[in-house]
Amino acid sequence: MFKLENKILGYTSDSGANYVLAGKLLGEQFFKSPLFFQLRCFAHGFNTIVHHSLQNYPSKAIDKLRNIVMKIRKSTFLMQELTNYQRQNKFSDVKPKLDVITR
Repeated sequence: MFKLENKILGYTSDSGANYVLAGKLLGEQFFKSPLFFQLRCFAHGFNTIVHHSLQNYPSKAIDKLRNIVMKIRKSTFLMQELTNYQRQNKFSDVKPKLDVITR
């Protein structure tokens, strides 16, 4: 109907075995093209590396940092102070974020 065989060359996903297998099956069964490929998401890979690296640090230190980030994010005053500091020092306006675990 849409003739996707000639339009799709690949897709992006995380590195989960289910996605890798799905991509292989799609390539073999529907697209039958040596050009069809899976591009693994850089953000997921990088997040996995960081998550595994943090496991080497004492959990108390990580917990303290998480608590500091949560305290800043919940406080209107502290968020405004952070914004003012960033502007005074010509830094990008960024907000502290907690780590996010994928898979």
